[in-house]
Amino acid sequence: MKKKSPEPKFGILHFSYSDFSFERLIAKDGIATINIGDYMQTLAARNLYSKIGIRNDEVVAIDRDKMRDYIGDDVIVIFNACFYKHCFPIPESIIPVFVGFQAAEDVIVQNRDYLKRFEPIGCRDVTTCDHLMSYGVSAFVTGCLTLSFDKRPVEPLDGRVVVVYGEGSGTLPGGALSCLPKPLYERLDFVFQRKAIHKLPLSQSEMMETEQHALALLERYRSSASLIVTPLHHAATPCISSGIPVVLCRRDVDDRFSFISKLIKVHTPADFAEIDWDPVAVDIDEVRSRLLCQAQEGVWAALERYQSLRRLKASTSEVATLRPVDSGRNWPISSNVNRALVDCIKSGDQAGAIDLYEKLTEAERSMVDANGFLCVGKAYALLRSPMQAIEMFRAALSLAPSLPSAHSSLITTLLAAGRIDDAFQASKQAEAACWSSSGVLLYAGRAALAAKETEAAIRRLERAVFLEPKSFPAQLLLAGTLGTRKGQWRKALAHARAALDISPDDLDARRVYGEACLHLGHWAPGFDNYQSRLHSQRLFGPFRRPFLHETWTGQEGVRTVLLLPETEQGIGFEMLASSLIPALEKKGLEVFFEATPKMLPIFAKMYPSARFFPFSKQGDPSLHNAKIDAQIYFSQACALLRRKQADFPPPQPLGSHVRSVSHSQPLRVGVSWKSKNPASGADRSIALEKFRALIDSASVPIRLVNLQYGNVKTEIRGFEKSFQNTIEFDESIDYFERPEVLVDTIGSVDVVVSADNSTLHFAGLLQKPTFALLPTSPHWTWGITQRCSVWFPTVQLFRKSPDDEWEDLFLAVCQQLNEIYAFSATA
Repeated sequence: MKKKSPEPKFGILHFSYSDFSFERLIAKDGIATINIGDYMQTLAARNLYSKIGIRNDEVVAIDRDKMRDYIGDDVIVIFNACFYKHCFPIPESIIPVFVGFQAAEDVIVQNRDYLKRFEPIGCRDVTTCDHLMSYGVSAFVTGCLTLSFDKRPVEPLDGRVVVVYGEGSGTLPGGALSCLPKPLYERLDFVFQRKAIHKLPLSQSEMMETEQHALALLERYRSSASLIVTPLHHAATPCISSGIPVVLCRRDVDDRFSFISKLIKVHTPADFAEIDWDPVAVDIDEVRSRLLCQAQEGVWAALERYQSLRRLKASTSEVATLRPVDSGRNWPISSNVNRALVDCIKSGDQAGAIDLYEKLTEAERSMVDANGFLCVGKAYALLRSPMQAIEMFRAALSLAPSLPSAHSSLITTLLAAGRIDDAFQASKQAEAACWSSSGVLLYAGRAALAAKETEAAIRRLERAVFLEPKSFPAQLLLAGTLGTRKGQWRKALAHARAALDISPDDLDARRVYGEACLHLGHWAPGFDNYQSRLHSQRLFGPFRRPFLHETWTGQEGVRTVLLLPETEQGIGFEMLASSLIPALEKKGLEVFFEATPKMLPIFAKMYPSARFFPFSKQGDPSLHNAKIDAQIYFSQACALLRRKQADFPPPQPLGSHVRSVSHSQPLRVGVSWKSKNPASGADRSIALEKFRALIDSASVPIRLVNLQYGNVKTEIRGFEKSFQNTIEFDESIDYFERPEVLVDTIGSVDVVVSADNSTLHFAGLLQKPTFALLPTSPHWTWGITQRCSVWFPTVQLFRKSPDDEWEDLFLAVCQQLNEIYAFSATA
């Protein structure tokens, strides 16, 4: 007999469908189809293993549908799928990790004792979680592991609208596509996310082929789709995680969609007419991070449990050694057990600590002290048992209400479990009990930030750095919070400087310090430090370009330079980067520039001496050419070319750009009102109806012209119906797809009034008189000190303070329009 491996393998699920009704279909029709979405779960498990350093040769495929018959090496398997009665009983050689688990109520009832051994169970959906808890099995909702794929590094240049469908309940309702805007028709692709089969069960090679089929589909979605339209759970979730906008349409909504419905709307025929066909990609960074953390901790906990149980098999119970052997009475536990728990944690034997605690009698547990409960809680937390960990930390605090490490551990565990509200409530108690503990206040500040309680977060973090000025994480977190949440960049600068003093080489600290400097117009230190993000794999790794030319640092002998926009910032940054071309050419350099293909004609017209190439993942072959002497990213170029105010173009008075207007020829005002940035778009967007103030408050006759990209027909028609004012626009054109038309339209208007989006960059690059309506804390591009943009001299900046309403900014814009009109009318 083959000897078992001393260490377990790591398993991913395959699906042979050996006990499914497909066999009847094959017997009847000679053909059936299987759901490739199941294998998206397989890819998610492989993705997790690769992230936590498990080699591919350590990973084995385990057939879910023949799992009960498995004979082989011990293997840790992620149970991220739907499990049926025929999957049980699970052999002892399979060590389960419950993340994204789903099962029907009867399966849970039948296997309750087995499931309880591994509680808490991480569930894909709320219904599975509720069933488990109703039968006394601790459980929590993780969501599906297919939400853990990395966000794709770049969006496709001319993306497709990919309709992904199945059969049965996975059929796309016909009424959905009938509501699709006609301009999207020419971009439609259709994918049937099922695979035809002619026999069952699938063989090992057929299961591997199906996994490869799933991988090919996922790569297709990630590389080519600008929108996914689907009724399928396992088409929607990996695409949402990949940062692809998704429209989810179904005949009806079942329990499997209870988690995903918290991320995006699940449309049914009753609301197909209201579908937004130009949705933004959902920001699930927090969901993805938590899910990966839960899964990773589950794998390591399973491994630790496996190894600890092997160590304990040959030994007697540790509890027995702590009790008097020569007595017939049940003695209370001695203080030695608390020391034993501490020793287990110090030696890294978390499973041993849990085993010791769980074998205590009720009377013995009553003698465990606060530090003992804290140790058991830490063990449960490290072995991915958050519910038990939380119970232990609360037990510790009931005995020692001011124990700092118990407060910190409780808050951290609640946050990791996604219980944001509970974490914030716990942070209130921690703040009250440990007002003099800098470490506890740091964790309390994190909980407040997660709960979007900015004022509470700042109060706690300010107290933390007052108590411990050398606390690097508190100084850095406070700097970022003051800046990004409150727009208080002067204060942020001081704390970022303090963080840098503690850790001068930390890339995060340099980035935050640089960003604060840039907001304040301190250009040289700003760009010197901000460009440090280019060296961070976490911050910039996915966006790093594949070219290997040396970096230009101003050295002599360079004749050709490749200027690289920092692509994660979008088209706006391409335009910002292009504004450096004249300065580079002035130094005698021939400039090569990589840009989104649809922007190439625009840039080529603006900068006829430069050479432009289409952006692609691999990079245009010509840009790998040895004839290019050097390359430089945008922020690196700024560190050379934009070190002081005099390096920027001088401001230009707006009135000199506006034609004379009369009441018979209204002032043509181009308007753009929203950003689709998933992280900050909501703060930067303005309801279209607020632009009515331009017509009401200006003394000049005004004609509004649409400059907003995306599908805005519904919004514009609503505005026109409510206010009996028309907005000039062509509903057949989406400026996002046709930027050259946007350029022409901007050229046709007198002035532009826009929210903080790429329209501002287009208007600024075209030197069109522009009024920028900025949120409380805008991007550093716009700063907090300038009245006019330093990048685009014709863009005047209007900033919304925390106490302002958008209407206040519109009134200020109208005053400017009135002055410009008076100036132009007398010109």
